[in-house]
Amino acid sequence: MKKLYLYHITENDWGKSVTLIPKSAGDNRDTAHEPKTPRICTAPTIAGCMIAVYLNELNTVNVYRTRHKVDYKYPRKVRDSKITDERWITKPTEFILIRNLDDLLKSTLEQGLWTNLLDTFGGELGDGKEDSEKWQRETKQTFQKILLDNP
Repeated sequence: MKKLYLYHITENDWGKSVTLIPKSAGDNRDTAHEPKTPRICTAPTIAGCMIAVYLNELNTVNVYRTRHKVDYKYPRKVRDSKITDERWITKPTEFILIRNLDDLLKSTLEQGLWTNLLDTFGGELGDGKEDSEKWQRETKQTFQKILLDNP
């Protein structure tokens, strides 16, 4: 399997670098259905990370990336992983701060570039249910465009 740089978003400010430790529980996990495998949840794109979390519950959005290309596992029993392209890292891994997205998200909201998606789907972000898959696909495309336009 090819090693990749992988991203992780958080509202935590861990400084310029941090070593994350795999955990078996965490935010944005369906504890009733997902395996208890200790892991760091990541994605090969920032947009994939953004649709996997409840952005409307975050006070700030910091983007971290693995310092080096890493080995990963594909998730099991995570319904929306085919959309988010989620990957699991199962050993302690160093991440570096890439950017903060607060200004970009604020600007995007003010421009209404994805507000209509939130309105259409009730504002729920990435809950993994079948009825949210269309929303997640459309929102991921929107985030990818926003990020490409604002490197």
